Amino acid sequence: MIGLTESAPEGDAVYLPSERVQQGDAEATVELRRLEDGRLVVLAYTSLQALVEGCGERQPWLSVRGEYLEQIVTGSGAAEVLWNAVLPDEQRQDAPVSEGRS
Repeated sequence: MIGLTESAPEGDAVYLPSERVQQGDAEATVELRRLEDGRLVVLAYTSLQALVEGCGERQPWLSVRGEYLEQIVTGSGAAEVLWNAVLPDEQRQDAPVSEGRS
């Protein structure tokens, strides 16, 4: 886990889990996670492969340039960035989305 004092690689893509985008949505929303101690974090991944391994094959995602990560984290209200985290099975997006579910 890093705080914002450490920065993402400038110019390199950073992959972020996002909320599922619905038809008509104008923006994508970064998915936040609350840790057991109550801190709100942004999950960030150094590659798409790391995101899939950490969140599951069906996790919606977006990529941003590394230099924009601090702005995203600050704007989201998150306290920190958690890099390349592997989520527990029950939190992963591996199962197909069922009808009527987003």
